[in-house]
Amino acid sequence: MQGIFAIELISVYYIRAMKLKKKARNPIIKAFQFLLSDQRSNKNMTQNAFSKKCGFSRQYVSLVESGQRMPSLDFALNMAHVFEINVKDFMNQLVDKISYYENL
Repeated sequence: MQGIFAIELISVYYIRAMKLKKKARNPIIKAFQFLLSDQRSNKNMTQNAFSKKCGFSRQYVSLVESGQRMPSLDFALNMAHVFEINVKDFMNQLVDKISYYENL
């Protein structure tokens, strides 16, 4: 049940994020930047290796990690799978990071 709540909360954040004009201040993008970079570093994985495992291009991964692209929900789910994180736990981590960046 908590996992469903986290996914619904992420959906709300996505809707809010689309209304933000400046991507640099978008807490969702910042949260994904942090989580992707942190998880890749923990797994000693290059962007190229990650992109092959998750099924997205290296360019797309680079854009997400540099904060130039809003990641899709499909990307988020693949990211959790590649890093072997339970989707519910991943969404909770994401919500925590979004809350952190919103309060900066």
